[in-house]
Amino acid sequence: MGMSGWNVLPRYFSPWCWHSRAWGSPSTGSSGCGVPRLLHRVKELMFWITRRAARRISSDALLADAWHHRSDAFSSVASLIAVAGAMLGLPILDPIASVVIAVLIVKAAYTIAKDGIYRMLDTSCDEKTTEAIRKVILEQEGVLRIDDLKTRLFGSKFYVDVEIAEDSTASLLEAHAVAERVHRAIEAAFPNAKHCMVHVNPLKREEVSDE
Repeated sequence: MGMSGWNVLPRYFSPWCWHSRAWGSPSTGSSGCGVPRLLHRVKELMFWITRRAARRISSDALLADAWHHRSDAFSSVASLIAVAGAMLGLPILDPIASVVIAVLIVKAAYTIAKDGIYRMLDTSCDEKTTEAIRKVILEQEGVLRIDDLKTRLFGSKFYVDVEIAEDSTASLLEAHAVAERVHRAIEAAFPNAKHCMVHVNPLKREEVSDE
């Protein structure tokens, strides 16, 4: 479809492009719209099913395949517009639809590629996910504050590295129990969390009272 959009540009800007004879005057019946409509509905349904599965397992590859189905659906729309234009004596609709749909496909490809590149560059989680992680940590008993929180995307998973502050008078066993509680809470609340590293910093009682 991208090449189709490119190929029609010279003819689109031709002085004869707006005359039906420049494109030919194909005759078609109403049945010519049936196949593109059916293909569009099938491919659109496949797009929604595949995209839902991709989001459920956080798979970029499956998401790209979903957009492949959507591009096929776009192509069906272009065919439908071309047939309708021929029936109405407006063949110019064919190249216009090709160019517009080609632009939409390029935009979808850019979005998918950009997301994939970000994941390869060890980007952090989005702000919404980070705040949700922060909320889970602060809900755990014994956590007085969060000194540092870092996340790193790893494919469809992500790593969490957090420094929490606990009462400096707590025993080693108590501090370990709190850290373990934070670790398990994060991995339970976020199935995509591949691993969570928890570091404990001592917090003096006067610091607690000041906060």
